This record gives sequence, C-alpha cells and structure tokens, in this order.
Amino acid sequence: MWARLASALSGRTYTDDDIVWLRKQAGSYVVESVDDGGSVYRVYHRALSEYLRENRDTEKVQRSVTRTLQPVDHPYVRRYLALHAGEGGVLDPLVQDARFVLTAAPAQLLTALPGVRTAAGRRAVKALRDLEGLLLEWDGDGYGPAARATLRLAAVCRRADVLAESCDQGAGQLPWRARWAASSASSPRRAAA
Repeated sequence: MWARLASALSGRTYTDDDIVWLRKQAGSYVVESVDDGGSVYRVYHRALSEYLRENRDTEKVQRSVTRTLQPVDHPYVRRYLALHAGEGGVLDPLVQDARFVLTAAPAQLLTALPGVRTAAGRRAVKALRDLEGLLLEWDGDGYGPAARATLRLAAVCRRADVLAESCDQGAGQLPWRARWAASSASSPRRAAA
C-alpha cells in the first residue's frame, strides 16, 4: 500500500524494495503502532508531517490518496478512506454506495460527512444520519441483507435514489424492500446508539 501511495503522490514508480530501503535509512522518523490488530506506520513528529505537507494542494493529495486506496481491501482503508475522501472533496459517490457505507468504520464516516458537496450526496447523508445509531452498532460489519434493507428504507425516505439502488447489490436477497416511503423531515427518527 505504501509503494502505491508513494507512486501516486510523486508521479514516480516505487516498489516495496524502496519502502524497505526507506525504513532502513529513515526509520527513526517513522513510528509503528497497532490499529485493528495490524501494524500501522506514522511520521514520528508533527513538525515533520507539517514540513512534508508544505506547498502541497491538500485537496489534490487527498483525492489521489482516495483514488489509490479505494480498490484496496485493507483495515486501514475501511477505517480511514472516508476521511481522505472528505478532505479531497470526493466523498459524494462513496456515501451513495451501500457497500462502502456499511463496511466503513462508522465513526470516521460520520465525521467525514460534512465533506459532501452535491445535492444527491446530501440526501444520502440525511439517510445515514437517520441511521447513525445503527451504523455505530453495526460497526462496519453490517453489509448483510437486513442492514441493506434498513439502509434502503432510509435512502428511499430521503430520496437518495442512488444509495437505495446500491442496497440491492450484494450477497443474499433483501428480506424486505421499500419501494416508496414518506418521512417527516421535521422529526427524523434516529436509532439510539
């Protein structure tokens, strides 16, 4: 994943051998910690991080990170892709995809929602906010038919058509399927966390 990101951000091709070399030469600037049972690496000092970000278009960098990581199935991606996409201004298509919504880490997804920019994205956000408690309860493990049916109902209520249609994808037939619904916008129901 590091070599792919370095290549995407620099415009040069890097391999895992380059990452091994970097760890040997500058490993003291990187700290390893455990996240979701696996190793993650971060720049050791905040000042160094800020220096590396100087004179960079943050939104462009985050768009590139999102594009590079999106096809990768990795715990880091499920946990942080929404935050990268929100900062890159490319969160809208992701919040309209049931697979992404139901497998992403909910706390980070909910934190990133202000990054949505389109009317269709905002309708999907309203559906997600209606299910905020359930999303937190499912904790990224809710891509089953019952969760997709529940998300579909919220999406139909909020006229988030693309999100509703994406709920029909995935393993297992939905136990029920809302085709239309009405919701009171003045008092949306949220599942308790």
